[in-house]
Amino acid sequence: MSTQTNPVTSTLRHGSPHLGALAIVYTVLFNAGLCAVSAFGIPFGVKPPWYPGPWEPAAVIVSYFQTHPTAVLICMFLQFGALIPLGIYTASVVSRLHFLGARAAGPYVALFGEFMTAEDAHARSIIMIRRITRQRLLEVVMILNAVVFFAAAIEHAGVAIGPFREPTIIPATIVEIICGVALAWGAAAVMLRSGSRWRVALITNLVALAGVSLGIAALAAGRGPRTASNDVHHGIMLTLIITSLAILFFGRKGD
Repeated sequence: MSTQTNPVTSTLRHGSPHLGALAIVYTVLFNAGLCAVSAFGIPFGVKPPWYPGPWEPAAVIVSYFQTHPTAVLICMFLQFGALIPLGIYTASVVSRLHFLGARAAGPYVALFGEFMTAEDAHARSIIMIRRITRQRLLEVVMILNAVVFFAAAIEHAGVAIGPFREPTIIPATIVEIICGVALAWGAAAVMLRSGSRWRVALITNLVALAGVSLGIAALAAGRGPRTASNDVHHGIMLTLIITSLAILFFGRKGD
């Protein structure tokens, strides 16, 4: 009995980032964040006290955040950044399973779980605003978002960043560069303690919000190829913009 292979279907490959590379990046970033605030950092010179658990007395928790703001910011920055490869990983797996013919609800349940994880990290970052000056936190969030925009601009210009690749869309590159520059300008105004820093930060985040909204609307209208990883990019950008706006409007303590 002989078997025949369809020459068309046998050569089809699913276009997505390398899942192993994404898993490694996520693991490294997540554990690097732990090194800043826990015993994992002992080899790097990190000393007690460690990040307090929710069971600790309120005085201990408040004291830690007041005396270790830099360590907490590093932890938040790295672990929030770890959600980027995690989101891309989840979207890629769901897209791959759909490509392979899976129609069960399981992959979409996993995708929902990843979104809940991202939202949990977002909520924890908002809670920490009450313990850290909003200026320092806003700097980190806006710089991180500027990096995301610049990375997306490079990919949409046709240049792969390691395993990450997007279709070439020059208008998207132009918009993303404008948004990235705007966010970098806003972050610089905050870092330099400009008298108009809060107004500049608000305006530049609104510019970024308009850019992301334009991109989402264009893809929804079929003006360009849509990929799962690009949807994750947009989700990350929106999450960071919302976080920045929340800091501006609600994070008044420590200003």
